[in-house]
Amino acid sequence: MNTILNMQKVKICLKTPKKVDNNIILEDISIQLDVGKNYVLAGQNGSGKSSMFLAIMDHYKYEIADGQIDFNNQNLLKLDTSDRARLGIYLSLQQSVEIEGLSIMQFLKYAMTNFMERTKLSAMEFFKEVAEGFQFLNIPDEWRTRSINVGFSGGEKKRLELLQLFLLRPKLVLLDEIDSGVDANLMLDIVKIIELLNKENNTAFFIISHQKNLLDKLNIEKVFLLENQTVKRSGDKTLLEEIYNRK
Repeated sequence: MNTILNMQKVKICLKTPKKVDNNIILEDISIQLDVGKNYVLAGQNGSGKSSMFLAIMDHYKYEIADGQIDFNNQNLLKLDTSDRARLGIYLSLQQSVEIEGLSIMQFLKYAMTNFMERTKLSAMEFFKEVAEGFQFLNIPDEWRTRSINVGFSGGEKKRLELLQLFLLRPKLVLLDEIDSGVDANLMLDIVKIIELLNKENNTAFFIISHQKNLLDKLNIEKVFLLENQTVKRSGDKTLLEEIYNRK
């Protein structure tokens, strides 16, 4: 099996002006993800799940104080956020950003030409692929001129995330509670996109979710449980049952 993300003895800290002992978020984190597989990052609220995803993408609030992170055998720690995205890592945030004045079509064209490095993408190809995405996810044509997430409901913001995944076809997707507050139809679309990218693109998914309903519908390769600032346990899908039975 080909490894796509390899974290070895990683320590994640909050960036502070001075080195202090209480800025450690996670430490001794060793996680390996393979292409085309789905993984779950579990743990109580405040255990560091979102912080790990943000640190993987070089968020300005966090630093990797120790250890190594490789993506497709390339050292991620030497790259900034944009370069990590260009390699094919996609982070879905809990809170989507609103950008007034930037239309969905403008955003998608920029993303597809700059982060997929498809500089020769023709207008005909672009419109064809976007139309396919709109049809696949039942998105109305009026979205084409809407500003990014402005005036969107929570479900609409999630659906726009799914459209980006459909079009960008990243190699690794970090999903941070994309299923929070969604209805049954959107839940099925989330599953549909994950399964599509697993099959057609060999995309790996690393998923944070408190919704048993979503995870029950997916093939899960491995579960990593965060406790006491580290990976306390890991195992197959049966570990999820144990975690949910605790609640």
